[in-house]
Amino acid sequence: MSIINGEVFPWDHFKRGQLLLAAGNKPPHALEALLNGPYREKVDEKDYSGRTALSWAAEAGRADNVKIILKYGADLDQQDNNGRSPLSWAAEGGDLRTTELLIARGANVNLKDSSGLTPLTYTHKARHSNTRAMKRLLQDHGASRLKQIWLNDLKLIWSNIIGTSKKIRRHLDGFLIG
Repeated sequence: MSIINGEVFPWDHFKRGQLLLAAGNKPPHALEALLNGPYREKVDEKDYSGRTALSWAAEAGRADNVKIILKYGADLDQQDNNGRSPLSWAAEGGDLRTTELLIARGANVNLKDSSGLTPLTYTHKARHSNTRAMKRLLQDHGASRLKQIWLNDLKLIWSNIIGTSKKIRRHLDGFLIG
């Protein structure tokens, strides 16, 4: 298949077209050429996972591409199929410049995904070299510190504790009764 015609590459399991591939992988002038042409009206086009060009550029830390995509009117807080926003992808990716740009344009620093996780949570989980600076940046712009616990991890811990105690109880019950 040809990327020139905006077709989907067979190896791209996200089923991204030309614009979404360019957002995270191509230089700004290539992305701008697409948005000046056939993709002007498709700036918020989604792939199979519900991600947009802005989401892919944010995760890749391509601040220049993020700037261009926003110039063409992309939805700043567009959430994917898992409820993740471009800011959460940028925070996990670790690029301060990209994250600052999204925040400066008005991205919601406390926008939760479908699991209740925020961009600050993704910063904690990523543990990149500038985690401390990223946390400070998000918190300086109003990110809530109250939601730093990873809910899924907490649920897993509790289910293991409860599961273990049931197994112990069952074993002891069998021992005491038998």
